[in-house]
Amino acid sequence: MAPHPQNTPPGTVDTRAWAGLCAALAAASGAVWQADQADVWVWNAQAGPTQAWRLWTAALAPDSGIALAAAVIALLVLAVLGAWLGAGWRAVASVLVAWPLGTEALALWPAITTHGGLSGLACSMWAVLGVHATRQGGTRHIGAVLLVMLAAKLLTDQAWLRPIGYDPDWGENLHYAAHLSGALAGTVCALVLRAGATAKR
Repeated sequence: MAPHPQNTPPGTVDTRAWAGLCAALAAASGAVWQADQADVWVWNAQAGPTQAWRLWTAALAPDSGIALAAAVIALLVLAVLGAWLGAGWRAVASVLVAWPLGTEALALWPAITTHGGLSGLACSMWAVLGVHATRQGGTRHIGAVLLVMLAAKLLTDQAWLRPIGYDPDWGENLHYAAHLSGALAGTVCALVLRAGATAKR
């Protein structure tokens, strides 16, 4: 039996929005990869406000077939986890707000001049699910585990010391800073939207 938010009868949480977001991201990433025009979509530190749309499209531009496959697998895991935890429209809204903020924060690392791929947004989504779960009576322990797992990953990455790192398993450089900025953006946005919803009650 899947966990459900506190005081919400089973079967009343509509998780189609979360699943739809995951499916749309996977489909869009695949389409961008097939188009073979990633340079048009990636975030570029020199692009400026006239190309602000890159804050969203960067996540849809995988830089390799392996990165695309990893993104699709991550989205599948996030979709299943979100459905299990009853993530609805508030979780989706948190992700949509965190999405460009996590990308824009990459400007804090001069070493990163361009960025593409879903890794940062996936960290945002994981953080949102963690916060969402900790705010529900029956899933707080699950949310705590998710956030601890994310924190452990970020501590392993050490983006504050090495925003870019070469991973031999991937055979390419990884932007650890994107993981950190995405996770922080997702956490903050989820907390703010949750607090706003609580204040209206």
